[in-house]
Amino acid sequence: MAKATQLLLTIIFITIIISLFTNQAAAQSAGPCKPDSCHPTRGPTIRFPFRLARQPVRCGYPGFTLRCNARNQTILTLPRAGDFIVQHIDYQSSAIYVGDPGFCLPGRALNFSVSGSPYDATFLNRFGILNCSGRLEDSAGAGGYYIVLPCVSTENSTVVVVADDFPADMAPPSCRRAGNVTVPPWTFSEFYWRPIGPEEVFELRWSRPACGRCETQGGRCGFKEDSGFAVGCTRPSGKFVA
Repeated sequence: MAKATQLLLTIIFITIIISLFTNQAAAQSAGPCKPDSCHPTRGPTIRFPFRLARQPVRCGYPGFTLRCNARNQTILTLPRAGDFIVQHIDYQSSAIYVGDPGFCLPGRALNFSVSGSPYDATFLNRFGILNCSGRLEDSAGAGGYYIVLPCVSTENSTVVVVADDFPADMAPPSCRRAGNVTVPPWTFSEFYWRPIGPEEVFELRWSRPACGRCETQGGRCGFKEDSGFAVGCTRPSGKFVA
C-alpha cells in the first residue's frame, strides 16, 4: 500500500513539473509576439503584420519590420527613401502614417519612393517643383498657388511647389521648373493639392497581408502555421479562422 501511495505521489509530482514547464514554454513562445511599443506612453502599438526588430522574425510579416531609435521613436525604413517616424498605424484601414525625423517632410518628397517596400503606390499625387533665385514668399495668382518650402530653401534660392498643371506663365520670373514629385496623400491640407508642412505626415497603405477585415471585426491577424506565410484571423472568441 505504501509503495502504491508513493508511486501515485511520484506520478502526480512529475505531472505537475511537466505542466509547469509546458506552461512556461507556452508563455515564452507567446510573450515575444505580444503587442509592443518603443515608448510606454507615446507612439503606436506594434503588432502583426508589423514587428519591432528586437522581436522574433515570426512576429511580423516579411517587410514589416520597424525599429526604435535612441529617442524611443518608432522608425520605418523605406529601401529607396530612408528613415521615417511612424506617427500612427491604422490596422483596420491597412494604413501607416509617417513623418520626417528632421521635420522637413517636403524635402523628403523631392526623393520619395515606395519601391522595394510592401506599400502600395496606388494613392499618389503629382506636383511640380520650381527652383527660384533669391527669396520668395507664398503667393497666389489667377492660375493657382505656388507655395514655398522653407526647409529646403536657402538665403540665395527658394524652392516652391505648384500644382502639376500650374501654368508656366504664372510662375515668378526668377523661377524655372526643376522637375516633378509624386507623393502619397497627407493630412491637414488647406488646399486639396497643398504640399505637406513640417507637422504633417505621408499616408502609406498595404494590401498584403489582407488583415483589414479581421481587424474591423475585432480580430487579430497572424500566421496560420509555424512556417509559411499564410495568414489567418483570431476572433474575439479566441477561435482561429482562415
